[in-house]
Amino acid sequence: MAARAIAADKAEVRIFETDGTGESARLAFEQAVASQAGVIVGPLTRAEVAGIVGLSLAIPTLMLNTPEGDAPLPRNLFALSLNVESEARAAALAAYRADAGSAVVVSSGTPLAKRAASAFADAWAKQGGVVKETVEYTGSAARVRQAIDRGRADIVFLAADAERARMIRPYLGRNTPVIGTSQVFAGSPRSEAQKPHDLNGLRFVDMPWLHQPDHAATMVFPRPEAQMAADLERLYALGIDAYRVAAELARARTEFSIDGVTGTLTLRAGVIQREPLQVEYRDGVVSLSGSR
Repeated sequence: MAARAIAADKAEVRIFETDGTGESARLAFEQAVASQAGVIVGPLTRAEVAGIVGLSLAIPTLMLNTPEGDAPLPRNLFALSLNVESEARAAALAAYRADAGSAVVVSSGTPLAKRAASAFADAWAKQGGVVKETVEYTGSAARVRQAIDRGRADIVFLAADAERARMIRPYLGRNTPVIGTSQVFAGSPRSEAQKPHDLNGLRFVDMPWLHQPDHAATMVFPRPEAQMAADLERLYALGIDAYRVAAELARARTEFSIDGVTGTLTLRAGVIQREPLQVEYRDGVVSLSGSR
């Protein structure tokens, strides 16, 4: 609705609620079709996505998550997602160089971190890179330090949330570049004492909405009235870009590019790619790393 507020062509929006299950997603989808929708946006959870992937789709449908597996999506079905796998793949693309193709993967061991670590390793290998060591942090910093020393890699990928990243980062050394996903950022510090200086030098991929609020492509959209946690801000931003992508799909566009608040969005050959922003911790705060 924030995106609709400033749109020149304000589409009518109908909302059909779901409860997180595939059955409820199918029911909502049927209701949307019966309402003669021009474009359908949603669902959000993976269980709901699984519930509609096999449906016959005559109406362009923009899912807000990706289904399991790598099978191509059927005609009229598109996915715009903030999932950790896509960010890990983006981190691999950003970090890889042909003359610096070795990596060590460090994971905090949570299910989400394991998914990120696996996606990074796959993307790294597809580019021709080699993962020399994979290690999980289970409270032993020495084990992580030993893996870093054995690997002697060109890059370290850190799959961890902000709290665990602060525990692990000091043991990754200062001579090897470290990159991660948006998991490592939980929000801007409110005081000097809260600045995470122990994350200095850590690069990660995230969205312009959080780190470029004054950018021309970002500042035009209304902000939430109440302050939100970073994860909720990301969902708010996803809603903005989902509305904008839906508007393009409603025009039957088969190729387009949007300077989005979640990153640069490109539709080509039926697939929406999101290129996130690269940022880096410096002096306890996040700064841009390279150009957008």
